[in-house]
Formats: sequence, structure tokens, C-alpha cells
Amino acid sequence: IGVLNNLRSGKGMSRVQQVLSVLESHPDVLHHETANASLVPEALAEFERESVELLVVNGGDCTLQHVLSELLSDEDRTWLPRMAPIRGGRTNMSAIDLGAHKDPAQGLAELIADARAGRIAEREVERPVLRVDLGPDDGVQYGVFFGAGVLHRAVQLTPRYLPEGRS
Repeated sequence: IGVLNNLRSGKGMSRVQQVLSVLESHPDVLHHETANASLVPEALAEFERESVELLVVNGGDCTLQHVLSELLSDEDRTWLPRMAPIRGGRTNMSAIDLGAHKDPAQGLAELIADARAGRIAEREVERPVLRVDLGPDDGVQYGVFFGAGVLHRAVQLTPRYLPEGRS
């Protein structure tokens, strides 16, 4: 099991700290904390070297999209772990769609328990991945949802119109 924690994800440091507390209870679970997107390839390279079979992504849909793009853009890559997003971002449509627990720390604890008990296959849900070629300057991006800018705008408006804790 490997966990990629996006420290800049939208739910705040208290949620990240709760996830890190779960990880302290499981020192055998490899994890990386990333403060920016440039650190993701290095984290994925270590997960690959360690033959991680289940990659837990603690962040939102943008974090998941970035990880998918890093993994799938390399046509020579043979390592493709199972992926499990937990709800640690501002937008968590992918994690919600896949049945992730509302509390990211609880969701991580359940994933670890199920992996150790050999029950991950029971939780497996297959989803198609979208591939968008943005041209020679911007490359190819992979993701699970296509929002054409609407999702970005919704994320910006959410704090203005929804009370704290309701997003």
C-alpha cells in the first residue's frame, strides 16, 4: 500500500493530520506528502520501486487527475497499481463515485484493513479514464470527469454560497 498525500488539498491541514495519524499507526504503509505537483513523479517512482499494488490518493479530483496523467502518459510504464482516491480535496467527485468514506482518515483505515484482510477485490469498481490531447505544448491529460471549466468555477463559488462543512 502506498499513500500520496496532497498537503495543499482543499480540506485543510486538520484533515491531512488525521490521515497522517492513521499512517503513524501503520508504519509499514509507504507514504509521501507532496506540497506541489512537481513532487508527484518522484513519489510515484518510489511507489513503483517498492512495487506498491494499491495507491491511495489523498486529495481531490485535481490530484487524482494529475496522478493519472503521470501514470498513463508514460507509454513504457508497466507498473499500474490499483488506485483508491479518498475524500481529501475540495472536489471529490471521483472518490464519491467510487464509494469512498466521507472522512478521509476513516476511509484510509478501512482501505488498509481491507487490503490486509484480502478484501480489496470486493471493493473494486471499474471506471473508464478520459484522455484529452491538449496539443504539442500542453500534452495529454487523463482524468475521470470532464467539466469544460464548469467544475473549476463551481469550486471557486462553493465557499461563497455553502456554509463551512457543507461542501
